Amino acid sequence: MTTLTLLKANGQIQLGQIPLTVKQTADSIIDLTLGTTYSNGVEFQCEKSMLHTDLSSILNDCEYNQKKPKNKGNFKEASEPTVDYFILSYRLTFKPTVSYDFDVRIDKKLRLVYTVDLPDCATTNACDIKVDSLAAIDFAIKSGLKTGLGISSDGLTYDNATKAFHWIIKNKIKPNQGDVVYIDAQTGQRLTEKDENWYSNRVD
Repeated sequence: MTTLTLLKANGQIQLGQIPLTVKQTADSIIDLTLGTTYSNGVEFQCEKSMLHTDLSSILNDCEYNQKKPKNKGNFKEASEPTVDYFILSYRLTFKPTVSYDFDVRIDKKLRLVYTVDLPDCATTNACDIKVDSLAAIDFAIKSGLKTGLGISSDGLTYDNATKAFHWIIKNKIKPNQGDVVYIDAQTGQRLTEKDENWYSNRVD
């Protein structure tokens, strides 16, 4: 995996509270899944990564210095959180206008905690995205999605059942509710069996 696009501090990859061995394990899993062609388009997102503790998930402190010497004075240091596993955030860029955010969860023993929402791009064409977000919106309208008060894309999602990427397209029928449809990112086909509604208590 390329390191050219990774966040860096003083010439070093910026990891914050995430151990380098954890990052290397996550990178290896991504490389094996995506293959060289697509793994080169992956960027580690330090500021969006998290530490999952026994109480909650907390944001990774990207300014944390892992090599900082321990306090030798009489003052007690703030206790470190007990981490169950690390949530490493990544962005896979297919094209300048098409990207997909995902995470890899690794525990302290360097074991994968949950299945990564990525297809096998090394041996299949699952990452050959032919439809961008604007085209997906156009396909959604042509398939019958009402324009209402507006239509927008909520980005790409990966569907493990079909092993494919789908665009999430939403309209707004009322200020706080509307419809959601899914468009296949390769064919532009609307997956009507996945149609749903959205509702928010907040009115913009």
